[in-house]
Amino acid sequence: MAHIYRYPGATDAEAYEWENQIADPERLIEAFMTSVRPLAGATVVDIGAGSAFHAVRFAREAERVFAVEPDSNMLHQAFTRLATDPVANVSVIAADAENVPLHDAIADVIHARFAYFFGPESGGVQSCLPGVREAQRLLRPGGVFFVIDNALTSGQFAGLIRQHGYIPSHDGVAEQAERDAFWAELGFRKHTVESWWNARDPWMLRRVVSMEFKPEYVDAIMEQMVGARFSYHYDVYWWSDQAE
Repeated sequence: MAHIYRYPGATDAEAYEWENQIADPERLIEAFMTSVRPLAGATVVDIGAGSAFHAVRFAREAERVFAVEPDSNMLHQAFTRLATDPVANVSVIAADAENVPLHDAIADVIHARFAYFFGPESGGVQSCLPGVREAQRLLRPGGVFFVIDNALTSGQFAGLIRQHGYIPSHDGVAEQAERDAFWAELGFRKHTVESWWNARDPWMLRRVVSMEFKPEYVDAIMEQMVGARFSYHYDVYWWSDQAE
């Protein structure tokens, strides 16, 4: 059994749902993905699918979607979603990223959002390598593998995690360089999506912020907010065997 990062959203389904709703409201990440590889008619494997929020979105265009998730609480949320919003072309699979029970070359698109940097603390960025190799096994020739992660040196959210979060260095430059170098060595390209979080009100935003940061930092973070919106940048690393 691989290490499973116990994200607070696994036990706070309401706040986790809100986070998905307020993040990247114009769906700029998906717009970039579809500019590289359209979802229409595609088979998509969503690794680390969580509550299947994005898997169900993908299913509106894709032919078939496999939502792969190891955490039992997140799986419960995924099955609950599919019970209330039935989508015939989504299958939920309880599995680790390193051992997905699907046959070779099944996927046209693989999506992994915040799914590969939560390995054992001592492993660092290298701990995600087995999952990367497994995803590449699943990918068809010409398919595209997208890994979405936080940008560490731009956007307001990056500033917050440098001040109050989990980046060891003050400026995040070293961690960003390590991450970029890791993916570049594996042949991935990088594209930064400059998006934002946009909550309906500050109270909603506070609930979501409280999942991401320790309680002692929440007041200070909320004091920096103007309204209920702030910039949030994402790094999209993507790989294809046919990328030039």
